Amino acid sequence: MLVDLRPMKTEGAMAEKVLEEVSIAVNKNTCPGDRSALRPSGLRLGTPALTSRGLTELHMEKVADFVHRGVYYVLSLYLFVCFDFTVIISSVSLLSLESWHEGTDSPCQESGSG
Repeated sequence: MLVDLRPMKTEGAMAEKVLEEVSIAVNKNTCPGDRSALRPSGLRLGTPALTSRGLTELHMEKVADFVHRGVYYVLSLYLFVCFDFTVIISSVSLLSLESWHEGTDSPCQESGSG
């Protein structure tokens, strides 16, 4: 499955890095109409790896929620640090999967003021 992140004004590489830090494996991927393969605007998700491990539709909804939170985290950091990608990558260590399980609205709430 290909997720186009252009409507959210972010890039696949940023989302890939954040999701990787919380043990969600996705791949950045170009979408039709991307101007450069070096800055892909999409994420490729592989559901066969999940179904082969016994995950059901109900589990997929939770995975989709985690992916959504990861992209939201990227957007929050992207706006907070005035579009400095290097600060985003160094801030990824602030993530914790446990805080996402607790149902926070934004992973940025966990990091305090930055």
